[in-house]
Amino acid sequence: MEKLSFTVSRVESFAWSPGKQQSIYWDAKTPGLGLRVTSAGAKAYVFESRLFDRTPEHGSVPKLALRQASSQR
Repeated sequence: MEKLSFTVSRVESFAWSPGKQQSIYWDAKTPGLGLRVTSAGAKAYVFESRLFDRTPEHGSVPKLALRQASSQR
């Protein structure tokens, strides 16, 4: 699984990979942060963590522009 540093232009360019229901891209700088892209082109940020050596289901939030997300701190 290749991890990429999320940038505004990179996130905008992420696309669904044919043959899959969804594609998930993982950020290299923030552990557990990903962007899910569906076959319909919908994008949502996801966060995955570990609890007692298990990966609980990850949640998703509506796509928010990276610039918006950065300014929400």
